[in-house]
Amino acid sequence: MKCPVCSQEMVKQDFGIDVDVCENGCKGIWFDQGELPRLDEKNEGLGAALEAA
Repeated sequence: MKCPVCSQEMVKQDFGIDVDVCENGCKGIWFDQGELPRLDEKNEGLGAALEAA
């Protein structure tokens, strides 16, 4: 998937669900519909890992 902000190719990372991360561009994170609530409820301790991504 291309980043909607900077058009760089996004990389999938596994945080219990697959999340698209713009590693080589703006460092944005893309959540598909319904992913953010599932991640928040299931993995509240992943905030630091998401911030690092």
